[in-house]
Amino acid sequence: MSVKENEVKENEIKENEIQENQTKEIQMKENKTKENAAKVIGIKKLDEKAFAKYGQFQNLLDDEALAARSIFPYGFFADVVKLDLGNTTLPTVSVCQAKKQEEKRITMLEAHQFTCEGLLPLDDDVVIFVGTPLPGRKFSVDTVEAFHVPQGTFVRLDPMILHGTQFAVNRETAHVACFLPGRTFKNDMLAEFLPEEGQAVLAGEQEGHGGGYETDF
Repeated sequence: MSVKENEVKENEIKENEIQENQTKEIQMKENKTKENAAKVIGIKKLDEKAFAKYGQFQNLLDDEALAARSIFPYGFFADVVKLDLGNTTLPTVSVCQAKKQEEKRITMLEAHQFTCEGLLPLDDDVVIFVGTPLPGRKFSVDTVEAFHVPQGTFVRLDPMILHGTQFAVNRETAHVACFLPGRTFKNDMLAEFLPEEGQAVLAGEQEGHGGGYETDF
């Protein structure tokens, strides 16, 4: 075999090795992407049956629905949502700023052991997520569902229901009134930041005021 033929053969071997290495790198990147791909959770319309295990909700702008829950048919709709705040003597109102996000990613889950939490979107629809702990109080997105909450709809979350950041639907920033005992963030807060492989992304919403919807994935 001539020197030229040897050089050609060596070049072919090198090219094959380079191609093999490139293929391996691509496969490794693809596998890594699959490992890090967040779970996708479809956003649902609020529904009493679907939401029952998490708490209760009530459209505070729907007079007919309010009258159906109240002992008074008009003027003053009393006690339409019960909010058990535990043994506290200091109920408080806080305000959350919900941001409109292109990617609605769950990076943290929280829950309260002894109190319900009330949420009321004031100036826009929002998307919330809720779930239940796994055995041993393990927090995981595997149990999480997401719901579209129209503006003016009060949501009660029961104790130990997983939840977290709300997301605005139409506005860049929405304001959500939050009802809890004072200092709950210090006295009754279970929270867990999720590793990247344990996170989830909420998807499927449609813009539009008061527009609930449901998507299939």
